[in-house]
Parts: sequence; C-alpha cells; structure tokens
Amino acid sequence: MNILSKGVRENALSKLLKTQQLSSEYFFEKKRGLFIGLEKVARLLRADLLV
Repeated sequence: MNILSKGVRENALSKLLKTQQLSSEYFFEKKRGLFIGLEKVARLLRADLLV
C-alpha cells in the first residue's frame, strides 16, 4: 500500500511539474512575441520621425 501511494504521489508531482513547465514556456513565447511586436512598432515610429 505504501509503495502504491508513493508511486501515485510521484506521478501526480511529475504531471504538475510538466504542466508548469509547459505553461512557463508558453508564457515565455508570448512575452517574446510581445517584445518583437513592440520592437517593430518602435522601428516604425523611428522611421516616421526620421522622414
């Protein structure tokens, strides 16, 4: 019984860690996309100011 509960606990823990890892990677990608978007906007604004 003890071995079984330990296995279940480890399985739940690994699932939790995997989902956390996936969500953090997703947020990192979103953040990177946002920064790239902001950079493009800044470039466009600078180009407008130079013209």
